[in-house]
Amino acid sequence: MFQTDLHRSLCEVTILHGYHLDNGLTAYDAMTATDKVKALKRYNVLDIFNIAPTTETAKKLRNHRMLSVNASDGIRLMITTKKTDSLPLTGLADDEVFVFLLKAKSPSEFSYSTELLDDRSRILFFSNYQPTELTTVLTPIPLSTDVKHADNSFLLSAIDSTKVLDLYVPESERGGLTGIICIKTKGVGATRDLLTAGAVKATAPKFKIHFDAKKTFWKYKKESVSFVVETIVALPLTKYGFVDINPVNAFTTATNATQRAYQYPNPSLGTIEITPSKTYSVIFI
Repeated sequence: MFQTDLHRSLCEVTILHGYHLDNGLTAYDAMTATDKVKALKRYNVLDIFNIAPTTETAKKLRNHRMLSVNASDGIRLMITTKKTDSLPLTGLADDEVFVFLLKAKSPSEFSYSTELLDDRSRILFFSNYQPTELTTVLTPIPLSTDVKHADNSFLLSAIDSTKVLDLYVPESERGGLTGIICIKTKGVGATRDLLTAGAVKATAPKFKIHFDAKKTFWKYKKESVSFVVETIVALPLTKYGFVDINPVNAFTTATNATQRAYQYPNPSLGTIEITPSKTYSVIFI
């Protein structure tokens, strides 16, 4: 897609989010190929995140005649090679690390819509290698074919978050930071390496970061008649899909004929109520 005679794809990082892609109870992964295409047409990860290389990485990209291309579904790393083969013009050492910063454009919206622990002292870390400075054994960034999604296993401990920041992110670039993507030339296992025998791979590795939509219990209130019910199960929040609520069997308490005639819309993001045991989306009807 981005390849020319002189530039080749070094790797891709696709960034997906269920809140923006799922269709009600049908998750993106369970959609047909046609429906996935439709969902991606209205999706733009740059509506969710600012994605940019660190100053140091931007310098490396220039020195190695590389490009970082922002796409609607993630980022692409391109590198200049000779026309006659796939060897990078400047060479590329095994220990080169390219660091990209993820900064949620609306941290509160990201927190409300994403199935992740909300702890601002911990950083999301997506990497194709294991930094020796960290005590935690990391979950490597998934490949596009993996079923693994971006869950709490990618949240570093507070101590390791500080170590990663000190390693890769200058203090002047840490404001609003949600997560870090670190891609090293030599990854964990051949499938996560960027090169083969010093040359760009014929098929560039494709990495994936897929956030799940937050699930909440939905609590409906009609204050004029002191009516309150909540759903039996937690349901996913989706921007475009719709979850049909059947008042006959959806709630923890039975409803009468009058109550079943009420309208039960889906919640908005800004109506979160957190208790020690449950997280609710509150809808006034």
